[in-house]
Amino acid sequence: MVEETRIWRAEDDLLLIDAVIQTNDLLAVFASVRFSTHFTLKEVQERWESLLFDLNISKFAQERILKLPIDIRRRILRKAVFSEPEEQILCDINSNNLPSLENFQNALSKHRNVFHVARTAKCLRKHWLLLRRYRLLNQGVNNQLSQESFAEVEERLSEKTSEVVNKAEMNDPVIQNEICLAGMRAHEEIKVLETELPRWQFLLSHTTGNKLNDFDEDTYAVLRGRSIRFLMQSRSISLGRCCKDNKVDVDLSLEGPAHKISRVQALISLLPSGAFVFHNQGKRPVFIDGRAVLPGNKKRLMDNSVIIICKVALLFLVNGTMLCHLRHSFNAQIVNSTRTTPHVVSSAPNANTAATGVVAADSPIANTQCANVTS
Repeated sequence: MVEETRIWRAEDDLLLIDAVIQTNDLLAVFASVRFSTHFTLKEVQERWESLLFDLNISKFAQERILKLPIDIRRRILRKAVFSEPEEQILCDINSNNLPSLENFQNALSKHRNVFHVARTAKCLRKHWLLLRRYRLLNQGVNNQLSQESFAEVEERLSEKTSEVVNKAEMNDPVIQNEICLAGMRAHEEIKVLETELPRWQFLLSHTTGNKLNDFDEDTYAVLRGRSIRFLMQSRSISLGRCCKDNKVDVDLSLEGPAHKISRVQALISLLPSGAFVFHNQGKRPVFIDGRAVLPGNKKRLMDNSVIIICKVALLFLVNGTMLCHLRHSFNAQIVNSTRTTPHVVSSAPNANTAATGVVAADSPIANTQCANVTS
């Protein structure tokens, strides 16, 4: 009982009871009623027998049905299956012209003892249109065809035509050859479209502005969101939330919900060596490539790094051309500085330099004695 009650919900019991009362046929109920889950015909029969002959299950099911809200019970009862007497009354309504709601309301008032308590005039008209669509009304064929819409007639004719064509195609070698040629032409067109696809993608990205290589000479990197791109055109930018007394370079509220983002959430800096550093200055952790950066910590940003700040996700893209120039210039400065720096001879003896008398240019001793050395 417990297992059966767990599977059969109160809505299912109400649908089953109401449908059986309407049709007096469990097979029709199984074919027409949509329960919350799929039940087999045997399960429907066993449940109906339990509701009839098991007092405990019947009482428990009635209690659950009574606990359902009134609007849910009304919604379930409106889905009641139409009985044969109800459909017979609907079939007798004249179909030469589209009946109005008043005609269905009159039929409902006249046969109140036949129709279900949840039936309305709109419900009757909807079912009447369904009967007419499937040609189940009592009028002749000519009347049915005259009331069909153009779309219905075209659909019916296309179905018949397709059946005739399919039969002819099975026996006609000329048609089979034509089908093969059409398939070959379709494959050629697909290959042409595949070759043209990159060009169309480029045009689309150029039109929408969502392209990867959209750097200029003044842009070091790009922060791209779903709808907005932020250009990094200085060596240090601030990320956060703009307000009256606080301005940041990248206003994350333009990209998405930013009520949990700090006013100054982070700083992105470009080092002379060409490395980008992310410094979290907010109150919440930031995720970079899936790893958390706690408040006050720093992390290096790489090309195509994903930055997630609360619910705002950004893609960090680096201008590779400018980055190469920066690295080359930085390396050239290091090389030039090492070449132009002279060796310094100590002016005073020292225990560390007594043997040679020569001190390296980058040693602490040379730095402290450089001011006393004359040419």
